[in-house]
Amino acid sequence: YNFSLIALFLYLFVRWYDATGWKNSLLLGLVYGLIVLIRPSNFLLIILLLLWEVDSREALMERIRFLVGKIPLILLMIGGFLIPWIPQFLYWNEVSGSFLYNSYNEVGSAFFCVSRPQSVNGFLDHLTSPLMIAICRSRASVARSKSSSLI
Repeated sequence: YNFSLIALFLYLFVRWYDATGWKNSLLLGLVYGLIVLIRPSNFLLIILLLLWEVDSREALMERIRFLVGKIPLILLMIGGFLIPWIPQFLYWNEVSGSFLYNSYNEVGSAFFCVSRPQSVNGFLDHLTSPLMIAICRSRASVARSKSSSLI
């Protein structure tokens, strides 16, 4: 789901910059809400809104002025973002009695446990996989061949 939704998000995003309007804003917010609902870490896609095709300080300031001028459309985007979350909030309220519920506090989800962090173990698992070892070896080989050709 993520790949398709992110591809759709990028398409709508480019379209929003080409033709800002209420329809594009609402669709972009809806798709973004689904993306974040499926995988909360994809919230970082919002950085694109600010940094899309920004390559200098002047371009960044121009982008900020552009976005400030589009505040009503951005508010509509936020409303669209919240629409897919409404059923989730209602479900959490029914199950836990609260509209916000952290399901990662359950037993067995030690990866997110602050007192016993496992992120280093996860990183080391990926680092020592056969594919990663092969990639590192080939990159080192290319680097050595480039440095020896410079001499």
